[in-house]
Amino acid sequence: MRLRSGKKIGEDKEQTLVDKNREGYPNSVGLKTREVRMSALRELAAPNLETQPMFITYAALDKPLKLNSGFINLLPKFHGLAGEGPYHHIREFLITCSAMVPEGISEDQIRLRAFSFSLLGNAKDWLYYMPTGSFSTWTALHKLFLEKFFLASRIGSIRKDIC
Repeated sequence: MRLRSGKKIGEDKEQTLVDKNREGYPNSVGLKTREVRMSALRELAAPNLETQPMFITYAALDKPLKLNSGFINLLPKFHGLAGEGPYHHIREFLITCSAMVPEGISEDQIRLRAFSFSLLGNAKDWLYYMPTGSFSTWTALHKLFLEKFFLASRIGSIRKDIC
């Protein structure tokens, strides 16, 4: 299958653009044949995580911390929708994190590293679009999260009470 530009879909090799005049497009300018490397859209859209700065600055740990999939699946999920309660989410998140306390690693470091796994949708977008190095402590992340999402959840609950 070909696109209007003459490129084949899904090919990773060098392709040639077809002169648009031959295909009969109105107002075509008659592009000369040129070579273009096709890449999958996924490659073009994916950010390079090695070069992108992180929004959370993690402290160096004496022991490596691995968050296993079982722990991550236990974390409560917060989408950032109007009806959700951020205080309730934080309370459940703290209870879940208190169950995992490896020796030599502070609870704040576990919370800081696990928090992004508890967010989905708008809440995760908010976190990902924070400036580089926005958070280096759990207290700062916790405070900004509540400032951002308490208002939206409060408005939703007030609307429910009125209607």
